[in-house]
Amino acid sequence: MVEENEFRKLIRGVWNHAKIKPTYNCSRQKWTDSVWSIHLHALFLHFLSRLIAVTFMQTEFVPDEGWQSLEVAYQVHFGKGFLTWEWKYGLRSYIYPLFVGLPLHFLNSFNVGFPVRFVGFARLLQCALLLIGEQCYYHHVVKKYGIRTGLLALIIITTTWFVSFTGPRTLTNSFELALNLVAMTFLYEGYTALFVGSVALNFVVRPTALIYWVAFTPEIFSIVFKSRRSFVTTLFVGLAVLYGNFLLDLNYYGRPVLPWWNFFMFNFVEGRSAEFGVYPFCWYLYSGIPSIIGLNVVFAYAVLLVWPTRYVGELRVILIFILIYSFVAHKEIRFLLPILPQFCTVLGDIWGYFLETAYVKLHSTRWVVFTAFACTISAQLAASVFFMGWHQAGISPATHLILNGSHAMKQPIIWVLMPCYSLPVHT
Repeated sequence: MVEENEFRKLIRGVWNHAKIKPTYNCSRQKWTDSVWSIHLHALFLHFLSRLIAVTFMQTEFVPDEGWQSLEVAYQVHFGKGFLTWEWKYGLRSYIYPLFVGLPLHFLNSFNVGFPVRFVGFARLLQCALLLIGEQCYYHHVVKKYGIRTGLLALIIITTTWFVSFTGPRTLTNSFELALNLVAMTFLYEGYTALFVGSVALNFVVRPTALIYWVAFTPEIFSIVFKSRRSFVTTLFVGLAVLYGNFLLDLNYYGRPVLPWWNFFMFNFVEGRSAEFGVYPFCWYLYSGIPSIIGLNVVFAYAVLLVWPTRYVGELRVILIFILIYSFVAHKEIRFLLPILPQFCTVLGDIWGYFLETAYVKLHSTRWVVFTAFACTISAQLAASVFFMGWHQAGISPATHLILNGSHAMKQPIIWVLMPCYSLPVHT
């Protein structure tokens, strides 16, 4: 009977807590030494966890992590290699391959081992960008919900297996996630030029990145049309990024190309993305999201549906994003990366209330709440270890074996009998 009353008290407290709407504090806060200590410890542990993840990663995910970045960077740097049909049709911009190809200059200049180390250095570069984005996200949540929610949201997004699995990879989806998190901070802090520049850069790399920002239309209008100067700045920065991207692609394609327009026509007007797999309309709701956030899915759905008042901003982003993406026949789990921070924010806030209330007010049932939270984190960590260490881990060692064996041959001939560009570091 005591346990039942304590759980009723906990649920009633959550109900009252969820009615409180958060307000974003954009003023510069003066932190005490203890708060600074918390932030520095969070930064160190976050950096350490991401470094371990990128170092431990031994598996492959999808062909795009090579054929939309590494292979293209190699072809640009050395003037030889293979390109897929996407580059012949002009569906992709050269910005991201040039970004991940920056380590090539270092490796080539100092004659450091290649190509295995090139993949590792490129992933470190992408991981550094993700680290910056997640730190921006952490401080954004702290300003909106408080330090308790910020710390737990950072813990949840850091331990989420899919972010650890895909974040450091050389995928445009990972670049999109990191840049979105940085741009969100610029939006709420009122840095119009930096926000527009980040979104425009994300758009030319991955045109569907604009879908994420549809839900932020009121906030965007508030800073863009705040004054005539803000509006002119928006136009100038946006057009400057688009024109700069046009000149860049003109140089590497050798002809005038608008990849974002070709991408839109190919995927949405012609609908040819369906050639790569079709899933039902509600696939993201019953399969995509549950497979990412795991044991938290029932918890997250219940909170967003029963107590939407406090999380109206996060719920708006999630629903609009999933609704638009559901109309596209071709669906992939990695397309959900941009809205994972919204789920982590909601989960961090509710778990923060649960854990604090259990520690302060509950007595005999305190262990239930702590055990439940530990189980959700442990399940995510176990999935991270499996997917980064063993899932699809056979291709990379085989590639290295062939590479090392070919060094002893004068004119090696290698037959690649694998489906659809599935061999990493092919060139």
